[in-house]
Amino acid sequence: MIIITQPPEPPLEIPDPSTLLTRVHIDNGQDCSSPDNWLADATHQEHNLEIRNFGCRLYAEPYVCPAWRGPTDVCVTTGAVVAYTQRVATQRVFEFCGVPTGPFDVSGRVGVGESSTLEISGGRVGSVVASQASLVRVRGGTVEGLWARDYAQLEMSGGETRVVGVEGQATASISGGSVESNLIARDEAVITVLGSTFALDGVPVFSGPIASEGGSLSGWLSDGSHLEVRAWAGSDCANASADEEVCGSGTIVLVPEPDALSLAAAALAVLALRRWRELQERPIRSPTSRAC
Repeated sequence: MIIITQPPEPPLEIPDPSTLLTRVHIDNGQDCSSPDNWLADATHQEHNLEIRNFGCRLYAEPYVCPAWRGPTDVCVTTGAVVAYTQRVATQRVFEFCGVPTGPFDVSGRVGVGESSTLEISGGRVGSVVASQASLVRVRGGTVEGLWARDYAQLEMSGGETRVVGVEGQATASISGGSVESNLIARDEAVITVLGSTFALDGVPVFSGPIASEGGSLSGWLSDGSHLEVRAWAGSDCANASADEEVCGSGTIVLVPEPDALSLAAAALAVLALRRWRELQERPIRSPTSRAC
């Protein structure tokens, strides 16, 4: 009797965090027209990548930038693997405002600082942290998590991420793509969600800020993607952290896209206004000028 068995799978290799914390700085003051700022391979897969303004001093306390010479813009395209390591069993569970955001890689962070810009249209990227007045645009690809603080901005119109979180006076706009688990807003930060057919805990919500206690948010984004996440804002976030002063009162705002009926009504109003103007401009004939 011959028994054929499959060879055992090799044990899951857990990367050593100490080997994954090397910082790589891109602060050349150039944009995506430069090959150095166009990431399309795995060069920085196991690094913490920092994108900064050219000439600024790194990690100065207090923060100063004595020789600012222009922002650095970086584009991540299809095929790139940036600051991203495969999830492992012993990974840490990160929290934001006391809210568990799910398991993340043991390392792999892309920091975008000052007024620099990061655009992601493909590939795989680790957690992105935008600070100061930086801008992050996500049009495609897979991102572990999107975070913004200070006055930074996040714009998501495509791609995939697990969580979007904002604090300070940062803002985030979500019109497309896929958010897997959480939207988190704290302090004075605002997350704007553009779409339609919104509901909070199953109750339809047309527009405006959601209730401060948050809840399960569902709907359809502007690009037609389905949204179903846990939304944390205001007092709910405060209750989760047991510290209202720390957590603050972030806001999640729903902005509905015009539906078919609204567009039709607007079109009819335009036609009616055009007809009225035509009637006002038409000359009025006197009764004596009427032909027999």
